[in-house]
Amino acid sequence: MLYLKENANVYRVTNDDILYLQQNGRHISIVTSDREYTLRKHKIRDVEKMLGERFFKCHSYLIVNKDKIKEVCKNEVLFDSGHSIGMCYAAALRLRKSLLNI
Repeated sequence: MLYLKENANVYRVTNDDILYLQQNGRHISIVTSDREYTLRKHKIRDVEKMLGERFFKCHSYLIVNKDKIKEVCKNEVLFDSGHSIGMCYAAALRLRKSLLNI
């Protein structure tokens, strides 16, 4: 579970809600099926320590929730909620191998 501060509000985001996290410069986008949160001035490796085993680091800037994946294509991951995210072929291949080893 993460508590995120945006402006003057603090939000609770559970691991079950998270689809993926993506590093964008000095910020991390945390995407859920409902909305996207921005965690400012953090590194993805710091947040990675707070997540459980169901999360997989596909790339140095991308972590996905394996429980929310519907399909892994050649260069894209599709989630149960209808969201999708593109990734390089090598990262998609590592993710597919990780899912098959469950």
